[in-house]
Amino acid sequence: MRMRSLRRLVISCAAAGAAACRATRGAVPPATPTLDAAETRLVARVEAALDSLDALRPFSGIVVVRHRARTLLVRTRGVANRQTGAAIDLGTAFNLGSSNKLFTAIAVRRLVAEGRLAADAPIARYWPDYPDPPFARVATVEQLLAHRSGIGGDIFGRPPGGRLSLRRNDDFVPLFAGVAPEFAAGTQQAYSNPGFVVLGGLIERVAGVSYYRY
Repeated sequence: MRMRSLRRLVISCAAAGAAACRATRGAVPPATPTLDAAETRLVARVEAALDSLDALRPFSGIVVVRHRARTLLVRTRGVANRQTGAAIDLGTAFNLGSSNKLFTAIAVRRLVAEGRLAADAPIARYWPDYPDPPFARVATVEQLLAHRSGIGGDIFGRPPGGRLSLRRNDDFVPLFAGVAPEFAAGTQQAYSNPGFVVLGGLIERVAGVSYYRY
């Protein structure tokens, strides 16, 4: 297996593992099917790659390898809680952090490619009741993607109902909507968490389903 293919495999496995965590809480790994020669070599190489990762730095996570609708390998490694020493299992939930921005950007680009969303269009075209109309009329989809919208505020404030009240994408919007922009849209660049929350809201309104389902 070439290293490029292995990197793609590891990325795919990470995504599959996160999905497995949500869907199979408390479950046990499926029985390993009978593998052909090529699949056996693939599994061996993935195992070797995990061992290499462990040699550099202890690897914590779930790896799932699937081929032609068959699960070839499921491995859980590392600890879920360093204070208690609890091991990772298929019920472990992972905080993806800003890695999720990649999925958001891909979803937006897909909608743009399908002609359902225009990259140069202002937020207000798709979200007419966005709670900060002046900002929504000037900031564009592309500026949000490029962290050039100037959107102010952050998503780490304390909502009235506590952090556990933040269940849907739109639940985060009141934490920053209405905060003055940091700069005029398109004039500067500054890393923005709220901008990607807004992109998630645009995905929902254009696709007609929740961000998570899309």
